[in-house]
Amino acid sequence: MSNTTQWQIIIDANSFYASVEKVFRPELRTKPVAVLSNNDGIIVALSSEAKELGFKRGDAVHLIQKEIREKKLHLFSSNYILYYDFSRRIEQIVSRTFVHVQKYSIDEMFVSYKSAKSVEHLRALLKKVKNDVFQETKVHVSIGAASTKTLAKVMNQYAKKDKRYKGVAILQDNELLKRALDKFPVENVWGIGRRGTEKLRLNNIHTAWQFSQKHDSWIRKHFTVTGLRTAKELRGINAVTIADFLQDKKSIMCSRSFGQAVKNYKDLKAALADFVEEAAEKLRKQKSVCKTVSVFVSSYPPKGEKYGYRKNIQLELPYFASDTIHITTIAFMGLERIFKTGERYKKAGVILGEFTSEQNLQYSLWDNIEKIQKYRNLYQKVDFINSSEGRIYLAVQNIDNAKHAIKLNHKSPQYTTNIAEVLKIDMG
Repeated sequence: MSNTTQWQIIIDANSFYASVEKVFRPELRTKPVAVLSNNDGIIVALSSEAKELGFKRGDAVHLIQKEIREKKLHLFSSNYILYYDFSRRIEQIVSRTFVHVQKYSIDEMFVSYKSAKSVEHLRALLKKVKNDVFQETKVHVSIGAASTKTLAKVMNQYAKKDKRYKGVAILQDNELLKRALDKFPVENVWGIGRRGTEKLRLNNIHTAWQFSQKHDSWIRKHFTVTGLRTAKELRGINAVTIADFLQDKKSIMCSRSFGQAVKNYKDLKAALADFVEEAAEKLRKQKSVCKTVSVFVSSYPPKGEKYGYRKNIQLELPYFASDTIHITTIAFMGLERIFKTGERYKKAGVILGEFTSEQNLQYSLWDNIEKIQKYRNLYQKVDFINSSEGRIYLAVQNIDNAKHAIKLNHKSPQYTTNIAEVLKIDMG
């Protein structure tokens, strides 16, 4: 009877945001494309063609206007509804072949796969998944497979950058381990980070192999238990889970610079409601509830002055909550206290803090538990609708109000989720 191998596989969409934008624009298939942040200020994603021209993530658009024109870079505003729909479709395609699929990010997912069959059988299976994803979405994915998740991430980079692998790279056995890690920059190892890289370089450690061969006591001293787990993974020993890299946030902030100055309380209130909705949705996603809400505002400086009006306030919720309605009510109380008539507001935001898990929540004798559970159940349904069928807003959000809207001057249609924006073909 042949031995059973437990494979860890990662499937990663190539230049995901830019690739999705190209799907409905075939004339851009070989052109440089960049996707911008909220308000169209910063480049957050690039196609391979754009990277080759020297554009980088984090480039401020207003500083590189000349290069954008000269190199004919095509710009798109962020279209997250479209991206999430493509992400969902790719996950569904992968799930047809593999049972144990774990979403890691919008463009990455891990697969655990146990098999007694040959490596060539696995390679054929992964190539089929890759081809299926492209046939059904027109998005290319790269796939890495190894005995641990960290090694799978290493192989994924080889699959993406080395054309010899044709998008699928498998670390077959430990004999190839040194060869794979010896050329792999330590800064690209999953979990090392910028500070860890700086520390390793000071100790003349530049490759993943060099790091994996350091003594456990040295790694634990300089990188704690987390670093030791990474080293063990590089040696082929399973030591991390996705949860180790998806730690819940201790606070959630949502803020935005406005497309144009906001002058009246009603418009500022509508903007704040948007921010609370986004922050509360993130809070519920990580299964947490919060106890404090902070609100802050800032305005343009008066003529001749260096600074404008800036103010913040923190309020406490009557009980731990995650529903948008109650958090919005408290946020409005804060806004009312710090709003100053006559200011031209350029930015506002909200910060949720003092979290606890919704599973471990202890209620007091004075809490209306039935009401709390009612709102929790309500927002489970709201989140489902928002993620699959449309969008539910509070009336106060005034979604047609352009005064607090972010700049989306290059936004593509929501081709797959909005019937009014479905691609139309002229057969005439």
